[in-house]
Amino acid sequence: MPPQIKGAAKGGKQEYIDRHKVERVELLWPHDEPLNPDADIADILVYMKDGSHYRGTVTTPQFIKETMERAATESVEAGEGSQVEGDYWFANAIIMRRIDESKLRTIVEDLIDSFMFEKAFQRAEAATMA
Repeated sequence: MPPQIKGAAKGGKQEYIDRHKVERVELLWPHDEPLNPDADIADILVYMKDGSHYRGTVTTPQFIKETMERAATESVEAGEGSQVEGDYWFANAIIMRRIDESKLRTIVEDLIDSFMFEKAFQRAEAATMA
């Protein structure tokens, strides 16, 4: 790659990283029962140093598998066996082998570093964060 293009890409990356300075990352779990780190789904809030906030989702392969199996079973039991329930999963979610809150900040920073942050997170308005 020509040096001027390398420099422009590097400057672009640094600008991107500078715009995404993480203040803190919070796992949201507003339920009474405890989160099952091996098979669950939860929201994540990312607070940036510039005051902006982003919301995303984290889940596990086991949660996806169990949800798809449950949807397929319920579809058959309801007499809708020809439906597609249980045949697919759709979500803009970070998939972790096990939900580990201590790893979330590192994951967020890695997504920022690889320019993938906006694929996993949406900007959140203050009113939608509770």
